Amino acid sequence: MVSMNFIRLIVIISSLLYLPQAVAMPLSFTMTGSVFEYTVQRGDYLTKIGARFGVVGRVLSRENALKYDAILVPEQTLIIDNRH
Repeated sequence: MVSMNFIRLIVIISSLLYLPQAVAMPLSFTMTGSVFEYTVQRGDYLTKIGARFGVVGRVLSRENALKYDAILVPEQTLIIDNRH
C-alpha cells in the first residue's frame, strides 16, 4: 500500500517540474471590441443599445454620466466601451 507521504512527495515533485514551464509561457490574450462613439437613433434606450454592443445598460449609464432611465435624444452621442 502506498503511503500518503509518498503521494504528497510525488505531487510536490511534479508541481516543481511543471512550474518553470508555466512561468516561462508567455501570456497572450486577444482583446476584442473597442471604445467608440455611438449616435443615438430614434427609439433607442440604454438597454437596447447595450444589447446591440454587448454592454450592460447600467454600465452605459455610468460611463456616460446618465441616469439609467434617462430619455435619450436622437443625435445624442454616447461613449461605448465593449472591450473584453
